[in-house]
Order: sequence, then C-alpha cells, then structure tokens
Amino acid sequence: MKTYRTPCDPPGDGFYWTTSRSVPDFQVVKVDRYDYGEGKKVEVNYIGTDEADDWKQVDPDVVFIGPIWPPETDDERAIETFWGPHRFLSNFHPADVTLDGDRYRTVEHAYQAAKTLDDTERADIRAVLTPREAKALGQRVTLRQDWDYVKVNAMLDLLRQKFRQEPLKGRLLATGDKRLIEGNTWGDTFWGVCDGVGENWLGRLLMQVRGELQKQ
Repeated sequence: MKTYRTPCDPPGDGFYWTTSRSVPDFQVVKVDRYDYGEGKKVEVNYIGTDEADDWKQVDPDVVFIGPIWPPETDDERAIETFWGPHRFLSNFHPADVTLDGDRYRTVEHAYQAAKTLDDTERADIRAVLTPREAKALGQRVTLRQDWDYVKVNAMLDLLRQKFRQEPLKGRLLATGDKRLIEGNTWGDTFWGVCDGVGENWLGRLLMQVRGELQKQ
C-alpha cells in the first residue's frame, strides 16, 4: 500500500490524500479527505471511472475502483493525460476563478455554472465542495440556449484566470512546447481524446494560454 499526498495550488488552499494499491486491470484508491480551506473539510469516497459520469459516492471506509493510468513515458513531445504529475492541467485541480463576479473553487465548478443563467442553480454549484459534485449538478441545470456557441470561449476565460496564478503559471510554462492532450477513458471526444479519437479542445486551449503567457 502506498500513500500519496498531493498539494493544491496555492499551498494551503486545498489538498487531498489518497492511498492506493494496484491489482490486475484496476487501481484501488481511497480518498481520505478534501480540504478546501476556510475550515471546510469533507471525507468523500467514490466508485467509478475518474471524471466519468458514473461515479457513485460510497461510505468513507469503502475504496473506489478505477483504471490503472498509463505510466509516464520518455516521450518529450506530448503530455497525454492530465493525471499524476500533470494533474494541475485538469479542470478538477483547485484554483480560484470567478464567473460574473462570483468565486468558484475550480474551473470545473465555474464551467458547469456557466451552462445556466439561473442564479439558484449557479449558487447550488458554488456550494458543493468537489468538482465531481459540480459536474453532476451541471448535467441537470437549465441549459442556456446559446451554450454550444459560447462554451469554448467560456472555458478559455476560466483557463486564463487559472493560469495567471502562481505556481500554476510556472508549471504550465514548464511544459515548454509539448503537445497537451486530455486523454481520457470516459468517451469525451470534444474536450479530450479517447481511444485516439477527439478534438482535444481542452488541450488546445491550454496550449493557447501557454503561448500567450510565453509572449508576456
């Protein structure tokens, strides 16, 4: 059994611990605690596939099962998953961002809130602690009519906010000119790539933001 502590950025703004052991075809992981600062802490466990729509919350003493993520390679040309040392690229990584003057804990929170113009639905999303909960709520909001036309620009604005912050800015710049690919196993072929197929809009926007920062 290995224990990992992954700090969030900036330090102290949030963190989580996981304990992990590998078994054939699966990785068994227990999330012990999320801490998003301001005295707000919660123990959460899920069973399902990471960032997929089929997550189910279970009791704190129950582990969840997900896929073993591919090991890091020596390929200097691309970052192909936003996991492990590259988890900071994920929209689930804690980073304060704002939408129409309101503060959100992660890009995922704010992106899901941007789907609706209903103030109550947005407030509900702000209130949940984890990005998985925010994503679940975002699937049930009253979708704004122009969402398909504005969603890419909405994401771009949130990513610019996220990566103006240190140390996230420095970590993104440290990726150099590597291709950023949001590889996933849950079938998202718009924001990412699954089984070699996808438009990779999240990766493309991250590379755009990185290019803007490199010119500063």
